[in-house]
Order: sequence, then structure tokens, then C-alpha cells
Amino acid sequence: METSLISVKYGLATETQFARHGVASLETAKNEHAIIVKPSPPDPRSSQRTVTTVDPITIITHHEPVIDAENSNRFSFELEGLNGSNGAIGDLQSWELDEIKWHIVQTTKTTQPACEKHRLASLSDLGRVMRIRDTQVLAKCGIKDGWALDGTAGNSKANMGFDYTIKNRQPQKDRPGFACDNKWAGGFEISHRLHVWFCLSLERSQSAKKGFAERVMRGSYDVILADPTSKDLDWGPHVPPTYEEVGGSPPDYHDDEP
Repeated sequence: METSLISVKYGLATETQFARHGVASLETAKNEHAIIVKPSPPDPRSSQRTVTTVDPITIITHHEPVIDAENSNRFSFELEGLNGSNGAIGDLQSWELDEIKWHIVQTTKTTQPACEKHRLASLSDLGRVMRIRDTQVLAKCGIKDGWALDGTAGNSKANMGFDYTIKNRQPQKDRPGFACDNKWAGGFEISHRLHVWFCLSLERSQSAKKGFAERVMRGSYDVILADPTSKDLDWGPHVPPTYEEVGGSPPDYHDDEP
């Protein structure tokens, strides 16, 4: 695993010392083999639902808390209250969804010993280390159509489900790739978030002073990036098999009479 701040590798190293015939000195043979370690994803894996209201619009979203690094992941939403009347001036207004943007952001946190210049006066552990944070966008996309409109004139709705993934992310030269979520002692941590922007435009009736306005509503969701093979592993408790009608152990052997 390698990110912009952290590089973690697992391996098996062996060292053998031997002496050749007729030679007093020892020779050493070393061998190293990399080991691929894939962490198991946490449970539960059920879809999460969030509700956000910014008057007069309500956003209802569904997303998977554990996402796959190699396959597509589903995100669905519903916007309510897109049209109605402004009670203050009795003006009819209608919000229209123009575009949806999403980003998958990876955040890497680590610590390192602070130098004399930046070391705090305090003698506590907090003053002896520097906390470093790096953020990079793993994947992003914009969607300008595909949602469905439904509802009456007083309560119009827009709903849609789309897939997002990072599998098509092209590796950049001299830049590390992505890593699965993990956390180690000492302040090392890798986490991911899904950011979704809903870009809307408002159209008012002719009686309004302004005929056009814009609004951008953003949702931020914690997601856990997992290895695709580790998602299929079952880490639940297992009950050992029960054997019935089993004879005594060890068996009793008798010599046969001639």
C-alpha cells in the first residue's frame, strides 16, 4: 500500500548462513518475498439513508457504506419540493436540477517528530509531533441528464440513481495510487468520503423582481474503500460440526484367539 504520505509493505524475509567445504568463513544467503494483505471490511453493509432539508428543498439519499475499489457502486437520491409558491410575496417559483457532480476524496493523516523550530513549549506528546494531512481526489464526474421528474404542480420531485467508481482512474506519473481504509497506532490513518453537488436553478414568475437564481447543495458521505476480494469474505462466527453416535476413543483392540 502506498499513498502520498504513507507506504506500508508486508513481506517474508529469510537469512541462511552456510559454510562451503574447506572454507572456514560463513556465507549468507538472503531471500525476500512480498505478502499481499487484504483487510476485511467492517459490518454492517446495508444501505444508509440520509435526509437533508434546505427550505424548500429536501434531499433524500441512499448509498452503500462499503464501496468496491474495482467495481461500480450505487448512489440514489430524491429531491422534493422543487416547485411551489413564495408565501412572502405570493410568487410562483420552480427549481430545476441542472447538473450533478461527485468526487471521491482520499484523506491521509500521519505524524512525524517535530523539529526544534516547530516544537511546542509543552512537554506533552502533542507538542513533540507534527500532524500532516493530505487530500487527493481519486475520481470525479459530472452528470447533466438522466433523472426523472415526478409529482404535482405543488410538489415536484426529481429522482435518480447512478453508479460511481474509481476503477478507470488513470495512474499519474510520480503520484501514488489509492489505498483501502485503514488505521494504525501512532496517528496513521486513511479514510474516504463521497461528495455530491446538486446544482439547481430557480425560475420565478414575471411578477418577481429577479427572474433567475442559482443554488448549489452539497452532500458529504463517509464511505469505506475496501478491496474487492475482501468484501466476499465471511468473518461471522462459525459453529463447529456436531458428531453423534461416535464410539469411545481410543478403540479397544483384543487379540483374536487361535
